[in-house]
Amino acid sequence: MATQNRPVIGYIHCDDCGERGTVHQSARGKGRYLYKRCGCGCDQRTGKAVQTRLYFGMDRVVPDEEIKRPMNVPEQQPDNLDKSTVPAVSDEPEEQPNEPESTETPQPENEPKGNGLAAFAVMGVGVGFLLKFMAGSL
Repeated sequence: MATQNRPVIGYIHCDDCGERGTVHQSARGKGRYLYKRCGCGCDQRTGKAVQTRLYFGMDRVVPDEEIKRPMNVPEQQPDNLDKSTVPAVSDEPEEQPNEPESTETPQPENEPKGNGLAAFAVMGVGVGFLLKFMAGSL
């Protein structure tokens, strides 16, 4: 894990926290992916949509020649590059499509019940016997 950020190559607005985030480029791997740091933390997602938005959507502070285009980013800026291109980071689970509810009553699983209680009972009897034996030998 890196202890320091790579140099800032640009800035981008974070749609999640509303802060101005810094854009950096990783030093390892063939992809040379971009990552963002803002109030949300560090966003290192390498998906095409995220990388495309970072690459074309940032306000660059270094010459274009110094920024390596990630391998999954198209050469030309897409016409539809906007906020909706990138999925938002959310703590809420994604909604699942509505599926018709089953009319069948769920059947209980056929798991044996009470095995744990029986094990504790046997252990209790064993410990009791051991204590009684030790008390009688003193």
